[in-house]
Amino acid sequence: MFNQHNPTIHQGVLYGVFNPNGNVKIHNRIYEQLIYNYMASKALTNQ
Repeated sequence: MFNQHNPTIHQGVLYGVFNPNGNVKIHNRIYEQLIYNYMASKALTNQ
């Protein structure tokens, strides 16, 4: 859920990683891949 009061999301908006327009959209392909790989790795290691 997008909440700009969340410190992590706020930094993402501040530095242009997230583009909020109703939904969070990662508009930088490099960051998109880094975040995707991190989340996939985190999901696999938490099982």
